[in-house]
Amino acid sequence: MVWKYIPEFSDLQFPWRWLTFSGLSVSILAGYLFANSKVGIQKSASIFILPFLIISSFLIYQVSYFRGEEINDWKRHSGVFAPIEYRPVWLNNPVRILPPVEKAAIIKGSGSVKIIDWKSNQHILSTSGETDLRLKLSTFYYPGWKAKIDGKESSIIIDAGSMLLEVPKGRHKVEFMFQDTPVRYYGKVISIISLFIVVFIYLFRILRYFYEYSAICLSCS
Repeated sequence: MVWKYIPEFSDLQFPWRWLTFSGLSVSILAGYLFANSKVGIQKSASIFILPFLIISSFLIYQVSYFRGEEINDWKRHSGVFAPIEYRPVWLNNPVRILPPVEKAAIIKGSGSVKIIDWKSNQHILSTSGETDLRLKLSTFYYPGWKAKIDGKESSIIIDAGSMLLEVPKGRHKVEFMFQDTPVRYYGKVISIISLFIVVFIYLFRILRYFYEYSAICLSCS
């Protein structure tokens, strides 16, 4: 409902990406209210919540991440669901269930490609082409990905979310690097500053508490 009626929220692509934020916020709020409530209310809430926690634990334990109809969708739309980036680490024997996908493949031209290093934020390849090549990576494009050929920046072609790169014939070193955009960079800076402020406020309250407690003890003695 929120996603439907609040302007611009639909542009955020996936509503469930906010579950981390909303879940954490609700947990902190619930913990704060619980900690500041009366003892009788805390006991009643504990007795009421405990059965739900037990039921939730059993449900989570029995969850199946891949139902039969979902696997069939993956097979029918292999171009969307088959890329390695979308395959969770707990997927057992993906080759048997889903279409095979190469991390890097030549879709145009004659030559070969070799993976030198493959990390989540950096892909280093070596190409040898008898003709000009077009490479396709099984990595979805997000703002921040940059490509270099022999150290010189090159333009990335986006095709159905995947990254393509035109590589001239001959031997070349190809690098894909994921870098921070200005929004992500300043977001990290703000988050770090906010963290330090929260820690400072927390430590300040603890020190003030001990100071007041010590003053009371001295006055009593």
